[in-house]
Parts: sequence; structure tokens; C-alpha cells
Amino acid sequence: MRPRLLPLLAGSLALVVASGCISSKRQERASSRVDVGISMLRSGDLPGAVMTLREATKLDRRNWRAWDKLALAYAGQGAPVEAEDAWVQALRIAPKSGEINNNYGLFLMGQSRLDESIAAFETAIADLTYRRPAVPLSNMGMALFLSGDHQRAVKTLDRAIDRAPNLCQAFFHRGLTHKALKAEAAALSDFDAAIGICGVDALGAYYQAAPILIASGDLSGGCTYLGTVLLESPNSELGQSARNLHDKSCR
Repeated sequence: MRPRLLPLLAGSLALVVASGCISSKRQERASSRVDVGISMLRSGDLPGAVMTLREATKLDRRNWRAWDKLALAYAGQGAPVEAEDAWVQALRIAPKSGEINNNYGLFLMGQSRLDESIAAFETAIADLTYRRPAVPLSNMGMALFLSGDHQRAVKTLDRAIDRAPNLCQAFFHRGLTHKALKAEAAALSDFDAAIGICGVDALGAYYQAAPILIASGDLSGGCTYLGTVLLESPNSELGQSARNLHDKSCR
């Protein structure tokens, strides 16, 4: 009877190998769909991104990048319940991932769930494999600022700037915090640093710095900053606020 077992075992092994090959192909297809979905996200094609990334999660339910990017696509579409469900799936697979926790923390901060967002950013910061640790530090600083813990926010943002001296968002967040602490000189220095690094991509810094300049007697400088916001983004909410302040102070 023993010789007859050999072909049976050989057949079983063949099935295992074959199914392993199929699994590998599905993983490769899923990874490819994730890359396409990310491209769609970057181009603003949110419906296409959702469809493509959902396909990726069906191909490989263990692909945390697929779930994370799907969550971003849902969030961009204004579907917070679906977004959070996708992040929960991603975190079940890779609970300590800096990338997932940073993205999820931003989502939670946008939902005004500040304590949860701070905890997510702390997990992201603890991930030593995360390539950009200054980013969750900066985001955590902003969450602390919004929660009213201004002193801790400044210390966290100091750490972010120490790690990435060209991260203009960290300077902007610290500027907001210094402004809340009535440290106008420090706030202006931070806003000017953000402007120096990112230029017109830091329109919020122009807007925040303008009233400080005007209050200090530098009317020309403040109005010039407001004019930059009006020139670059006239129809945005920020542009409208800048117009109101410009009409009030610069005419």
C-alpha cells in the first residue's frame, strides 16, 4: 500500500505549489492596482481611486497599503464611515505602521477627535521604520494646539523642526501656537520661515503674519502679504478673509 501513497502525496504537493503561485499572482495584481489607485488619488480622480483600490483589497485582503489608500479616497469623497472602516482594516494588519497611523491621525483630527488623533500620531512617531518622522510630529503638534495644550505643542513642533528644518508646515503650526501664546515676535519669525521655505504654497502663513505686521506698524508689509493671498487664491475662503482684512486695514 505504501507505494500507492507516493502519487497521492505528489498530487497534494502540486496543489499546494499551484495555489501558492496563484496567491503570489494575486498579490502582484493587488500591488499593481494599489499603484494605479495612488496615481488616481494624486490626480483627483476619487471615484476611480475608490473602485481601483476596492479591487486591490479583494485581490489581497492583507495588503494594508490598499486599505490605507482606500480610506484616503473615501475621506476625500466625504465618506467618513467608509474611510474609518478601511483604516480599521489597515490597522488590523499593520497596527504600528507610521504611515497608516499618521493618515488616520489626520482623519481623526479633521473629525475633532483630538485625543484619538494624538494617540495615533504617537504610534506613528514610534515607528522607527517610518521615513518621515517629522511629519507626524508636526501633525501631533497641530492636534495639541487645537486641544489647547500649547506648551506641549511648541515642544513637539520644536522636535519636528529639529528633524526636518525645511518642513514649512511645522513652522506654520508652531507660528499658530506662538500666536495663541501672544508671542507675536516668535510667531512672525515662524510664519516668515514657512514663507521662505514654501513661498506661495504657504498662503496661510502670509495671512497669519499680516495682522502681526500691521499691528506692529508695518502697514506696507502686512498689506503686501494680504495682497499675495488675494493674488494667488482670490476665490478661496482664505482669499475672502484676506480681502476683508485688506479692505479694513489697507485702504
